[in-house]
Amino acid sequence: MTCLPAGRRRFGWRAAKCPESQSGVMPPHSKVRRMARPTGQKPWRVASRVGVLAGLTAWLAAGPASCGPWVMAALSPHVAAVSAVAARSVGWATAACLPVVVLSVLRRRWLCRWACPVGLMCDACAKASPVRKLPLSKLPPIGRWLVLLSLGGALLGVPLFLWLDPLAIFSGAAGAARGPWTAASAAAAAGLALLVVLGIAAPNLWCGRLCPLGGTQDLLADLGRLGPRTWHGHLAHASHGRLARGFGPEEQGQDGPATHGQDARATPSPVSTHVLRRPASGTPAGARLARRSALLAGIGAALGLVARKAFGPSPPKLRPPGAAEEVRFKALCVRCGNCVRACPSGIIRRDLGGEASGVLAPVVRFGGERPSGRYCLETCNECSRSCPTGAIARLTLEQKNRWTIGLARIDLPGCLVTADQTCAVCIDICPQKAISMSFSQKTYTNTLHVDGRKCNGCGACMLVCPVNVIAIEAV
Repeated sequence: MTCLPAGRRRFGWRAAKCPESQSGVMPPHSKVRRMARPTGQKPWRVASRVGVLAGLTAWLAAGPASCGPWVMAALSPHVAAVSAVAARSVGWATAACLPVVVLSVLRRRWLCRWACPVGLMCDACAKASPVRKLPLSKLPPIGRWLVLLSLGGALLGVPLFLWLDPLAIFSGAAGAARGPWTAASAAAAAGLALLVVLGIAAPNLWCGRLCPLGGTQDLLADLGRLGPRTWHGHLAHASHGRLARGFGPEEQGQDGPATHGQDARATPSPVSTHVLRRPASGTPAGARLARRSALLAGIGAALGLVARKAFGPSPPKLRPPGAAEEVRFKALCVRCGNCVRACPSGIIRRDLGGEASGVLAPVVRFGGERPSGRYCLETCNECSRSCPTGAIARLTLEQKNRWTIGLARIDLPGCLVTADQTCAVCIDICPQKAISMSFSQKTYTNTLHVDGRKCNGCGACMLVCPVNVIAIEAV
């Protein structure tokens, strides 16, 4: 461990001058740490994160929900990459994230330092916490593992851990603040509250080891470092008996464990506290990183296959128009709440019932409180425009009106028309002209019929029925 010149910043610490280094005697690792003093974050960096936090909160709480995908995709390379693999398409949402990807390759954890609102909240909790910070260099990089497992599952359309993205958690909590305050809204806000509690109980644990967005940035930074010159450098280090581990922890103000002997003079990387260890066969770090990544992606694909068999087939539910197949929909949905906020009729709600894999995923329930309509309007496709991950496909109005949410079922014994009374409100209001009336010569009664080829389950007939004998069933 070498002593850094005065004023040289490394890992958020400013090293003092080391008189022993001038005499050629290196001080122990603990002595250097005692001489170091914390420097804190730069004020403009804090101001940038505070501004992003205030802007995102105002946008998500009061702005148009159709702009949510831009925010989510432009700031989270984790959501953009995994959802693009799962959806088998690269669209404008992925392209919006390219600047953040480039910056993450050039500067490790750029997003965490300058723009992550959840990271700012966790940092504030860590500073206020009386608990001592955990030695992150001794903990496994779980965030990276979650990213690779999600990418492997995304190959089968089931990215199991995509919903752990911190920006999705923040979006869900900010959207819950718009109201109305229900049990589902409280559950959506509980995710961010749990991160705050974790930041106090275990400072820096989420940002340093658990966050999949931080793990994505670390993987991007490692890929950016794996050029030809880097591979030759790793081989040179291997010939001297030491090789920087390419799958090590990210910077969080924690130095790696001290080494002994002459090799202890090697200084950790200025962008990552990689643990130095002797390789088994001189394999370059890039090859080992690729091997481990492929292994974790394979495990993720296997978990995705297991999830398909374990979670499906399940009882069908009324999902927003454009929703993916049920198992894939539950995995792709990050529970951000954009579609809930976007629906002008208020018929899209967060689901708290059913199996655990579908908790807080959006479902359609007719009879919303908003005055603009309580059924799926034929002039609206806002939910499909607001989804950042492809769980709800982007549909035009024509495609949306042809999409089948469910099918109207009429309880004929209770229908007024069958009882020979005057009523035809369902026929008049149906925007798809899927309900018709026929007269039976045998019974001399009128009967209503629903054409399954035309009915898309919009719910208009259900809401105007005076005797409530029409229901929309999932198909």
